Amino acid sequence: MPRRPGRLSWWAVRTRSALVRAVLGFLERWLPSLSLSGVEALARVLGALAWLIDRRGREVARQNVAAALGSTHGPRERARIVRASYANAVLAELMLFHMQPFSPSRYRRLVSMAPQDEARYRAYAASGKPVVLVSAHLGSWEMLVLGRSAWTFAPPFAYLVEGTGSPELDATLERLRNAGSRGSAQRKRGAMALKHALAQGKSVSLLMDRNLRGSQGGRYATFLGLPARTTPLGAVLARAYGVPLSVVLLLPERPLRWRLWISEDLMPAPGSDEDADVQVAMQRANDLISQAIRAHPEAYLWNLKRFKGRPCVEAAGYPAYSEHDPD
Repeated sequence: MPRRPGRLSWWAVRTRSALVRAVLGFLERWLPSLSLSGVEALARVLGALAWLIDRRGREVARQNVAAALGSTHGPRERARIVRASYANAVLAELMLFHMQPFSPSRYRRLVSMAPQDEARYRAYAASGKPVVLVSAHLGSWEMLVLGRSAWTFAPPFAYLVEGTGSPELDATLERLRNAGSRGSAQRKRGAMALKHALAQGKSVSLLMDRNLRGSQGGRYATFLGLPARTTPLGAVLARAYGVPLSVVLLLPERPLRWRLWISEDLMPAPGSDEDADVQVAMQRANDLISQAIRAHPEAYLWNLKRFKGRPCVEAAGYPAYSEHDPD
């Protein structure tokens, strides 16, 4: 009898893994043949379902939107933004499946670059030096990962990813993201893996809109009007290796069409105070990401606990879930 729960747990894990593999296999076979309008319609349905089921995430998103946009958007508009953000998140993942097998020409029919952005990207690539690119869960972040294989001048990248808790899902997503073989996911030893890539002359990229505890190196920089714990990793690496730091985003231009936007180099001229240089670069990146979110609020993943840490004891202005995390 004492071993029975263990056996049941083992069977539960096996059953869940088999179910995940079956669903992923079905998506890989079916989504590439679905029309773009069909993918969009499916994203709306699944997004509405996720919004309905995800009570905790929905509340986090509601608090985030109120804190960040409450002064400019009324309650009904904020509620619409939260619902739309779920559909956008689902669409970002479905498009990763829909784009397989990957084709650069097909990708470029959906994603454009303004001349100034392409010129900046080409200049980075032609310099012979790597670049550190930082981004956020805005627009179509999964399609952004695929972009390095769509333009032949783009350098190969090493990029950080987070595990989902499902080995089957992680393996599938990694394989799809690496379509074109011009990038490599780094799940373990994140900072060291990116340092190793830069030392080899490879460019690196990471998302910087997740709360990073102070005990893990997160520093406060203003994000959407509130000081928020932010990873300094991108700025630290760029300064250490003397390479550019840029924000790159895949922003919605019209339904089912996106525009790749890349900023100028955000690193200040190196000074005597490394921490000050890193802080300036972090803030510049947060400012650009915040500006893009305000322009496209329905395309941001609002259910992240972005403001979990706050520097002040008083919670005024912060979401209710935030916690005092002093330096």
